[in-house]
Amino acid sequence: IFYKWTSYKQKEKQLRESLRTIRRVTNKQEFFGLTIKEEPTCAGPLFVMYAHEVQLLLQKKGTLSEKDLDLLDLQRASLIEEIVFQEEAYLPVLSIAAACGPLVGLFGTVWGLTNSFIGISEKQSADIVTIAPGMAEALIATMAGLMVAIPMLIMFHYLHGQVRTLDHLLQQLSDQMQVVVQKVFLETEGA
Repeated sequence: IFYKWTSYKQKEKQLRESLRTIRRVTNKQEFFGLTIKEEPTCAGPLFVMYAHEVQLLLQKKGTLSEKDLDLLDLQRASLIEEIVFQEEAYLPVLSIAAACGPLVGLFGTVWGLTNSFIGISEKQSADIVTIAPGMAEALIATMAGLMVAIPMLIMFHYLHGQVRTLDHLLQQLSDQMQVVVQKVFLETEGA
């Protein structure tokens, strides 16, 4: 949980900085220079793939067309989907723990109550000394199950929200890259 939380916070910061940087790009050199600068960041794979594909298209044709931009758009959407998929790795473990915690607690509750009833049947008495150990087991197991389930459920939803934030920032960054390519390469090539 701590690793994912710190990792997401760092990646969110990197993506916000990448967004500020890409918005200041005004020419080809700056655009391709970003690839080197952004490569070690969370946005690196997106920058590298996008710049590489733009460069290949320019080498083949010399200019970019609207059809090329559509192709680039499909490729960047696919890459963003892959990045988000990787970021969601292991989050289902939290969801499973949240779902299983109360069930384990319930099992312990049933176990403790069963022990209480066995004690009652063995002693033929329903006094506090007979019932208390089994009831204590039941309550401790219930409490343990809830102590696992509640934080896991909260963290699952929090981290899932963080992944949505990263997805949103990646989409914004991708859209901004598309805008830069349209301004720098389409208008420049047409002039």
